[in-house]
Amino acid sequence: MNQTNKEAEDLSPQKKRTLVIYLLVIFAAAFLLVAISMFMRTRTLQEEYDSSSSEAHASYAALESSVIAEASENENGLQIALGEMERRAYASELLALADHAYHSGDSRSFQAYMASLEGYEDALSDEMKEIYAELVSELKG
Repeated sequence: MNQTNKEAEDLSPQKKRTLVIYLLVIFAAAFLLVAISMFMRTRTLQEEYDSSSSEAHASYAALESSVIAEASENENGLQIALGEMERRAYASELLALADHAYHSGDSRSFQAYMASLEGYEDALSDEMKEIYAELVSELKG
């Protein structure tokens, strides 16, 4: 009976209440620790995301400016090439007009075309330079 009284004492309503309160405090503390840990982890992840996002924006801006600079450089190169092609076409046209004027006997036009062609000699191809040299010799002739 001694043991039965002890068990009865151990399970008294006061002790049960104290045990339940103790367990509630332990669970509440564990819950708070988990909540604080989750909050800290969320904050760390947000900071990492913000850092990565700003790095990505900076990288994108650098890449964009690099692409724009390269496109501008290519455009300038193409403009120069286009100008050179237009110059060659104009020189070829002048040579053809001078040759035609020479063969048709129009010496005034021939001399005018040859005078205009003097600044474009470097734009002529090798074959056209030969024709130009022949026409110059005829002009001096």
